Amino acid sequence: MIKILKIVGLFLTFMVGMFLLGFLIANYIIMPIYVRSSKEVEVPDICGFEFEQAKELLNAKHLSGELDIERFTEGIPPGIVVSQRPNPGRIVKQGKKIYLTVSKGEESVRVPYIIGLDINQANNILASSGLFLGEISNRHSPSKENTVISTNPSAESIVPRGSRINLVLSRGPLTFNIPDLTGFSLENAKRKIARLGLELGDITYTTNSPMCNTVILQSPIAGEEVKQGDKVNLILGE
Repeated sequence: MIKILKIVGLFLTFMVGMFLLGFLIANYIIMPIYVRSSKEVEVPDICGFEFEQAKELLNAKHLSGELDIERFTEGIPPGIVVSQRPNPGRIVKQGKKIYLTVSKGEESVRVPYIIGLDINQANNILASSGLFLGEISNRHSPSKENTVISTNPSAESIVPRGSRINLVLSRGPLTFNIPDLTGFSLENAKRKIARLGLELGDITYTTNSPMCNTVILQSPIAGEEVKQGDKVNLILGE
């Protein structure tokens, strides 16, 4: 009989211990988790914050910030949150993940080489690169009329997608009367020819002149009409 009572006593003690253990687990572990998981909070607006800062703000609300996607965004620096889901103001349970879209900054492109193209060809190539025509001006040049002779920014420059590229178009060669180059030294004649937009042609020397290394004849002759890009031949004394 005493042995049975001891067994019953041990059993009751064990049951009471298990009950107390279950109570402690439920009260201090399970219930807090349940309460936290069932508690609702309002989603804050974290757009405009840096990604890590946004995560900290969400953690303070017992929410979890997760990177959703990164995308190029005009006018917004890299690393800044540009959108979120769920949206700000939504009521959600604590612990919910908030997915964030983060800016990669402005997308950059390389200015294509369009020198020598007409305006339509240039526009098509710029458009295919995500760029637009900017201001268009004209000036005389040896290049064919209405073809691109320069761009701003220049070819190979890195610019934001959507930038405008200014063009200078050729009006064709400028015609004028060539000045008299006789009496110029060779170096001075070369500089003058280059400034006029002409090219240096053949250089010959004659021994029938006392003027050493000085222009004594030119072709075309002084006063003759020429256009930019024409060649000028010189005869110098030796």
